Amino acid sequence: MHHIARRTYRPLRFRIRQFTMTTPRGSTDTPVQRVIHDKLTTLLQPSVLTITNDSWQHRHHDAMRDQRGNGETHFSVRVVSEEFIGKVRFCESLGA
Repeated sequence: MHHIARRTYRPLRFRIRQFTMTTPRGSTDTPVQRVIHDKLTTLLQPSVLTITNDSWQHRHHDAMRDQRGNGETHFSVRVVSEEFIGKVRFCESLGA
């Protein structure tokens, strides 16, 4: 504790909560992630394909609460493929 001008201040304490899912982040062992992987691989034959399950960041959404935080509702996808050569780049993400 620190004493400043007759007041006692306690150091702030932060609680860090760790949220876990039933499958590790970045794993393709989950059903929805596997479907995304298979479809993009078949369609685009990518040289780079990264699929990240971001569902844990949305655990407060109703869909996640219904599944007790273990759902597959949000993903980030990075694709590098020759299929995109000559195509117009219309946005950074499909949601924009």
